[in-house]
Amino acid sequence: MDVDVKEAIDKIKKWFFSMPFGTKTIFISILTFYILKVFWVNEIEDTCINPDIMWNHIITSLPRYILHSFIHANVIHIIFNSIALIHFSSNFEKDVGSVLLLYIVFVFTVLIAIFYSFTAKILSILFIDKWMNSCTIGISGVLFAFITIESLQNETIKYIRGIEIPSKYNPLILLVITQLLWPKASFLGHLGGIIVGYLYNLELLDKIMPEHDTIYSIELKLNFSSMINHLGGVQLPIYDDRNEYAQLNDDLFQSGDEEDISAKLYFDDENTSVRTPLVDALKNESSSSRPPSVISTILQNSADRTTSNMPGASTSTDTNINPNTTTTTTNEANTNNELL
Repeated sequence: MDVDVKEAIDKIKKWFFSMPFGTKTIFISILTFYILKVFWVNEIEDTCINPDIMWNHIITSLPRYILHSFIHANVIHIIFNSIALIHFSSNFEKDVGSVLLLYIVFVFTVLIAIFYSFTAKILSILFIDKWMNSCTIGISGVLFAFITIESLQNETIKYIRGIEIPSKYNPLILLVITQLLWPKASFLGHLGGIIVGYLYNLELLDKIMPEHDTIYSIELKLNFSSMINHLGGVQLPIYDDRNEYAQLNDDLFQSGDEEDISAKLYFDDENTSVRTPLVDALKNESSSSRPPSVISTILQNSADRTTSNMPGASTSTDTNINPNTTTTTTNEANTNNELL
């Protein structure tokens, strides 16, 4: 019996530590807020999206725009949202990196709350007051945004009874199914997540996204940089004095010597490939209309020169995207309460 318990604990540890840093941070935050809610602050009404309160008390309601995503009604609510979070957030983090993921979750959370409160206000003017006094909590609005992004960036076609259904319609289908199965699920919150996902995919949110160089510098200056995923889906290596490996770090941004920068590239001798942090992000930047930064140019030149000297060298990015769907659970709560 003790052996089974130990194996179970080991599996849980392995599962937990295998999560990317950003996703793990969000998951821990959700658990922490739930513990605080149970043992310290038990007032969901103080953190939920409540358009009536948010319009009448604009300044004091600002924390609601962020906190509502991290508050959950009960353990079942957390379990269902966490299963979806770990899958979709981990996949998204592999593409954008840990730092940018955390920033995007913050932005998505605020935008969904803004959409919810404005839409509820407009509907109340049209004498539909259903959502003005609602109290909505949960992170599934952000999850719907991730689902939308995956569906649009990895388009596939499924056939159901001979009917062709492109994956870009998956979020809307999931929205309807979720509402039919769980009437107390937040329709406006999920719809807001879908709209935010479409806006992101159409690059209409680029103006409020940080520049690549800003993300690079933050990633490289973090003391735990070896733990996080980086922009473009790569991880910085840890220095190993048994091999001629070097860590790309803050010196990259302090040195103008190309030879010095070239020495900081990380080589994987076993796979005879060159792993250059930021290389995939450089590919994205090279395809954009703006001119590349000085740092990007130096990195690319160094990578090209080094790659040409290594037969069979190649670079790759692991993007394991699986456009599955997720569910959102609801439980009996106070009147007019909704769960995200």
